Order: sequence, then structure tokens, then C-alpha cells
Amino acid sequence: MHYSKRVLWLIARQTVGWSLVACGIAGLVLPILPGWLLIGWGAITLAPDFPFIRRMLHHVERKVPRLKPLIHKMGHWHAHEASSSGEGGK
Repeated sequence: MHYSKRVLWLIARQTVGWSLVACGIAGLVLPILPGWLLIGWGAITLAPDFPFIRRMLHHVERKVPRLKPLIHKMGHWHAHEASSSGEGGK
């Protein structure tokens, strides 16, 4: 079976993202894993593929403005979203 690079990248990104979220959930009860950090990293990884996660991250940006630069730095999806919606560099 032949998959394009785009499909393989999508599968890899979602596998990594959901794995990070699962480890983050485990980290909420295990003292050796940084739970919220892993959940956030997983959410940023999954944001290009799931609109509800993008909305959640926008909500976090509004509620905790100090995290906005970090989310933008880690999330390449935001630049693509802004350029496709006609907002420019916002």
C-alpha cells in the first residue's frame, strides 16, 4: 500500500500528539511526569488537525496572555491559519 508523504505526516503528527496527551493525563496522577505541560504540547501538536483544539488554544491565549508567545512559537498552525483567513500577520 502506498501512502503519500502528507498522509504519513498526518498519521505521525496525530500519533505523537495523542501520545503526549495520554502521557500528560498519566502525569496528572504520577509525580514524575509534567502532566499539564505534556497535555499542552500535545494540544499544540494536534491543533492543525482539530478545529476544537484550535478554539481551545485561542481561549487559553485570551485567558492567559503570558502563554500566547509560547503557543505561537510552538504552533506553526497559527501562521497558516492567519494567512488563509486573510488576517495577515496577526
